[in-house]
Amino acid sequence: MRRTTGWFLAVLTVAGGAPAAGAAMEGLVATGEGEVAALREILADPERREQAAAAGRARAALCVRCHGDHGNTARPDIPRLAGQNPYYLLDQLARFASGDRSHYVMTPLARQLGPEERRQVAVFFAVQEGGREAADPALAARGEAVFQARCRACHGDGVAGRAGYPRLAGQHPEYVVRQLERFRSGDRRRHSEVMAQVAASLGEDEIRAVAHYVASAGAGGTPPRKSGDGHGAPAAHPAGAGHGGDGHGHAD
Repeated sequence: MRRTTGWFLAVLTVAGGAPAAGAAMEGLVATGEGEVAALREILADPERREQAAAAGRARAALCVRCHGDHGNTARPDIPRLAGQNPYYLLDQLARFASGDRSHYVMTPLARQLGPEERRQVAVFFAVQEGGREAADPALAARGEAVFQARCRACHGDGVAGRAGYPRLAGQHPEYVVRQLERFRSGDRRRHSEVMAQVAASLGEDEIRAVAHYVASAGAGGTPPRKSGDGHGAPAAHPAGAGHGGDGHGHAD
Protein backbone atom coordinates (compact mmCIF):
# COMPACT_ATOMS: atom_id res chain seq x y z
CA MET A 1 0.00 0.00 0.00
CA ARG A 2 1.00 3.60 -0.58
CA ARG A 3 1.12 6.18 2.17
CA THR A 4 -0.95 9.32 1.92
CA THR A 5 0.36 12.79 1.15
CA GLY A 6 -0.02 13.63 4.85
CA TRP A 7 2.88 11.37 5.68
CA PHE A 8 5.19 13.33 3.38
CA LEU A 9 4.10 16.62 4.84
CA ALA A 10 4.99 15.18 8.22
CA VAL A 11 8.45 14.22 6.96
CA LEU A 12 8.94 17.75 5.68
CA THR A 13 7.80 19.43 8.88
CA VAL A 14 8.52 16.90 11.65
CA ALA A 15 10.08 18.47 14.74
CA GLY A 16 13.56 19.37 13.78
CA GLY A 17 12.75 17.65 10.49
CA ALA A 18 13.69 18.43 6.92
CA PRO A 19 15.35 21.83 6.85
CA ALA A 20 14.99 24.61 4.36
CA ALA A 21 16.52 23.97 0.95
CA GLY A 22 20.31 23.92 1.10
CA ALA A 23 20.52 23.24 4.83
CA ALA A 24 22.12 20.16 6.32
CA MET A 25 19.98 17.67 8.27
CA GLU A 26 20.70 16.45 11.77
CA GLY A 27 21.43 12.72 11.96
CA LEU A 28 22.74 12.23 8.43
CA VAL A 29 26.33 11.11 7.89
CA ALA A 30 27.04 10.77 4.17
CA THR A 31 24.30 12.89 2.59
CA GLY A 32 25.20 16.47 1.73
CA GLU A 33 23.05 19.56 1.50
CA GLY A 34 22.49 19.16 -2.23
CA GLU A 35 21.18 15.61 -1.87
CA VAL A 36 18.88 16.61 0.97
CA ALA A 37 17.49 19.47 -1.12
CA ALA A 38 17.02 17.24 -4.19
CA LEU A 39 15.10 14.62 -2.22
CA ARG A 40 13.04 17.26 -0.47
CA GLU A 41 11.92 18.67 -3.83
CA ILE A 42 10.79 15.22 -4.99
CA LEU A 43 8.82 14.55 -1.83
CA ALA A 44 7.09 17.92 -2.02
CA ASP A 45 5.83 17.34 -5.58
CA PRO A 46 3.17 14.59 -5.87
CA GLU A 47 3.86 13.98 -9.56
CA ARG A 48 7.63 13.74 -9.15
CA ARG A 49 7.15 11.58 -6.08
CA GLU A 50 5.02 9.09 -8.00
CA GLN A 51 7.53 9.03 -10.85
CA ALA A 52 10.43 8.46 -8.45
CA ALA A 53 8.56 5.68 -6.64
CA ALA A 54 7.77 3.93 -9.94
CA ALA A 55 11.40 4.13 -11.05
CA GLY A 56 12.53 3.07 -7.59
CA ARG A 57 10.39 -0.06 -7.71
CA ALA A 58 12.33 -1.22 -10.77
CA ARG A 59 15.67 -0.29 -9.17
CA ALA A 60 14.68 -2.16 -6.00
CA ALA A 61 14.00 -5.45 -7.79
CA LEU A 62 17.00 -7.06 -6.11
CA CYS A 63 16.24 -5.45 -2.74
CA VAL A 64 12.90 -7.21 -2.33
CA ARG A 65 14.60 -10.60 -2.43
CA CYS A 66 15.78 -9.93 1.11
CA HIS A 67 13.69 -6.99 2.32
CA GLY A 68 10.43 -8.44 1.05
CA ASP A 69 7.73 -7.27 -1.31
CA HIS A 70 7.19 -3.55 -0.71
CA GLY A 71 9.81 -3.67 2.04
CA ASN A 72 7.77 -5.76 4.49
CA THR A 73 10.08 -8.73 4.92
CA ALA A 74 9.00 -11.58 7.18
CA ARG A 75 12.61 -12.47 7.91
CA PRO A 76 13.48 -11.41 11.48
CA ASP A 77 17.18 -10.96 10.69
CA ILE A 78 16.57 -8.33 8.00
CA PRO A 79 15.04 -4.89 8.56
CA ARG A 80 11.69 -3.82 7.24
CA LEU A 81 12.06 -0.80 4.97
CA ALA A 82 8.39 -0.05 4.28
CA GLY A 83 7.52 3.44 5.49
CA GLN A 84 11.10 4.20 6.46
CA ASN A 85 12.34 7.78 6.39
CA PRO A 86 13.60 8.46 2.84
CA TYR A 87 16.36 10.79 4.05
CA TYR A 88 17.67 8.05 6.30
CA LEU A 89 17.47 5.42 3.54
CA LEU A 90 19.32 7.71 1.14
CA ASP A 91 22.03 8.28 3.71
CA GLN A 92 22.49 4.56 4.40
CA LEU A 93 22.77 3.76 0.69
CA ALA A 94 25.43 6.46 0.40
CA ARG A 95 27.29 5.02 3.38
CA PHE A 96 27.26 1.52 1.91
CA ALA A 97 28.43 2.85 -1.46
CA SER A 98 31.30 4.81 0.10
CA GLY A 99 32.43 1.96 2.34
CA ASP A 100 31.54 3.82 5.54
CA ARG A 101 29.19 0.91 6.18
CA SER A 102 30.16 -2.54 4.95
CA HIS A 103 28.06 -5.56 4.09
CA TYR A 104 28.76 -8.30 1.59
CA VAL A 105 25.37 -7.82 -0.11
CA MET A 106 24.52 -4.16 0.47
CA THR A 107 27.90 -2.66 -0.43
CA PRO A 108 28.08 -3.94 -4.03
CA LEU A 109 24.38 -3.26 -4.60
CA ALA A 110 24.64 0.33 -3.38
CA ARG A 111 27.67 0.92 -5.58
CA GLN A 112 25.63 -0.02 -8.64
CA LEU A 113 23.28 2.90 -8.00
CA GLY A 114 23.92 6.50 -8.94
CA PRO A 115 22.67 9.43 -6.80
CA GLU A 116 19.36 9.72 -8.67
CA GLU A 117 18.74 5.98 -8.47
CA ARG A 118 19.38 6.02 -4.72
CA ARG A 119 16.79 8.77 -4.33
CA GLN A 120 14.30 6.72 -6.34
CA VAL A 121 14.84 3.60 -4.23
CA ALA A 122 14.53 5.65 -1.03
CA VAL A 123 11.23 7.15 -2.20
CA PHE A 124 9.86 3.77 -3.31
CA PHE A 125 10.32 2.19 0.12
CA ALA A 126 9.22 5.34 1.94
CA VAL A 127 5.80 5.38 0.26
CA GLN A 128 5.02 1.78 1.21
CA GLU A 129 2.76 1.10 4.16
CA GLY A 130 4.60 -0.28 7.16
CA GLY A 131 3.12 -2.90 9.45
CA ARG A 132 3.10 -3.88 13.09
CA GLU A 133 5.16 -6.80 14.34
CA ALA A 134 3.92 -9.28 16.93
CA ALA A 135 5.35 -8.46 20.33
CA ASP A 136 5.05 -9.46 23.97
CA PRO A 137 2.62 -6.96 25.58
CA ALA A 138 4.29 -7.07 29.00
CA LEU A 139 7.75 -6.52 27.54
CA ALA A 140 6.42 -3.74 25.30
CA ALA A 141 4.93 -1.95 28.31
CA ARG A 142 8.28 -2.04 30.13
CA GLY A 143 10.10 -1.03 26.98
CA GLU A 144 8.03 2.11 26.56
CA ALA A 145 9.49 3.61 29.74
CA VAL A 146 13.03 2.78 28.61
CA PHE A 147 12.38 4.20 25.14
CA GLN A 148 10.98 7.46 26.50
CA ALA A 149 14.02 7.92 28.74
CA ARG A 150 16.82 6.82 26.38
CA CYS A 151 15.59 6.83 22.78
CA ARG A 152 12.81 9.36 22.24
CA ALA A 153 15.05 12.39 21.69
CA CYS A 154 16.25 11.01 18.34
CA HIS A 155 13.74 8.33 17.41
CA GLY A 156 10.78 10.54 18.23
CA ASP A 157 7.44 10.36 19.95
CA GLY A 158 5.53 7.24 19.03
CA VAL A 159 8.74 5.66 17.66
CA ALA A 160 8.14 7.65 14.49
CA GLY A 161 11.60 9.18 14.30
CA ARG A 162 12.66 12.76 13.67
CA ALA A 163 15.05 14.70 11.42
CA GLY A 164 17.63 12.30 9.97
CA TYR A 165 17.00 9.44 12.38
CA PRO A 166 15.27 6.16 11.54
CA ARG A 167 11.70 5.19 12.10
CA LEU A 168 11.72 2.08 14.30
CA ALA A 169 7.99 1.46 14.54
CA GLY A 170 7.03 -2.04 13.43
CA GLN A 171 10.59 -3.31 13.14
CA HIS A 172 11.30 -6.97 13.94
CA PRO A 173 12.20 -7.28 17.65
CA GLU A 174 14.91 -9.84 16.84
CA TYR A 175 16.53 -7.40 14.45
CA VAL A 176 16.42 -4.53 16.95
CA VAL A 177 17.96 -6.71 19.68
CA ARG A 178 20.77 -7.81 17.39
CA GLN A 179 21.59 -4.28 16.28
CA LEU A 180 21.63 -2.93 19.84
CA GLU A 181 23.95 -5.77 20.81
CA ARG A 182 26.24 -4.85 17.92
CA PHE A 183 26.31 -1.21 18.93
CA ARG A 184 27.09 -2.23 22.49
CA SER A 185 29.89 -4.58 21.45
CA GLY A 186 31.60 -1.99 19.26
CA ASP A 187 30.97 -3.96 16.06
CA ARG A 188 32.39 -1.78 13.28
CA ARG A 189 29.47 -2.64 11.01
CA ARG A 190 27.19 -0.64 13.28
CA HIS A 191 29.38 2.22 14.45
CA SER A 192 27.84 5.22 16.17
CA GLU A 193 29.25 6.79 19.29
CA VAL A 194 25.82 7.92 20.46
CA MET A 195 24.22 4.52 19.88
CA ALA A 196 27.19 2.72 21.43
CA GLN A 197 26.76 4.78 24.61
CA VAL A 198 23.00 4.27 24.71
CA ALA A 199 23.25 0.54 24.06
CA ALA A 200 26.00 0.16 26.69
CA SER A 201 23.66 1.71 29.26
CA LEU A 202 20.99 -0.92 28.66
CA GLY A 203 20.77 -4.32 30.29
CA GLU A 204 19.74 -7.43 28.38
CA ASP A 205 16.18 -7.21 29.72
CA GLU A 206 15.92 -3.54 28.76
CA ILE A 207 17.13 -4.24 25.24
CA ARG A 208 14.50 -6.95 24.78
CA ALA A 209 11.82 -4.71 26.26
CA VAL A 210 12.66 -1.78 23.96
CA ALA A 211 12.71 -4.12 20.95
CA HIS A 212 9.22 -5.36 21.74
CA TYR A 213 7.95 -1.84 22.32
CA VAL A 214 9.09 -0.52 18.94
CA ALA A 215 7.91 -3.72 17.23
CA SER A 216 4.40 -3.20 18.62
CA ALA A 217 4.16 0.26 17.04
CA GLY A 218 2.19 0.21 13.81
CA ALA A 219 2.01 2.31 10.67
CA GLY A 220 1.25 5.43 12.69
CA GLY A 221 4.18 4.82 14.99
CA THR A 222 2.19 4.38 18.21
CA PRO A 223 1.66 0.98 19.86
CA PRO A 224 -1.96 -0.03 20.32
CA ARG A 225 -3.54 0.75 23.68
CA LYS A 226 -6.28 -1.06 25.55
CA SER A 227 -9.62 0.71 25.40
CA GLY A 228 -10.27 2.98 28.33
CA ASP A 229 -6.61 3.62 29.10
CA GLY A 230 -6.89 7.28 28.22
CA HIS A 231 -4.49 7.17 25.31
CA GLY A 232 -6.94 6.57 22.49
CA ALA A 233 -6.24 5.04 19.11
CA PRO A 234 -2.85 5.03 17.38
CA ALA A 235 -1.94 8.11 15.39
CA ALA A 236 -3.16 7.86 11.80
CA HIS A 237 -0.05 9.21 10.14
CA PRO A 238 3.60 9.31 9.54
CA ALA A 239 6.77 7.60 9.71
CA GLY A 240 9.49 9.82 10.79
CA ALA A 241 13.04 10.12 9.97
CA GLY A 242 16.34 8.29 9.95
CA HIS A 243 19.39 7.79 12.18
CA GLY A 244 22.96 8.66 11.45
CA GLY A 245 23.82 5.79 13.76
CA ASP A 246 21.79 3.25 11.77
CA GLY A 247 18.71 1.13 11.57
CA HIS A 248 19.03 -0.22 8.08
CA GLY A 249 21.12 -3.02 6.60
CA HIS A 250 21.30 -6.77 6.79
CA ALA A 251 22.27 -8.65 9.91
CA ASP A 252 24.91 -11.26 9.27
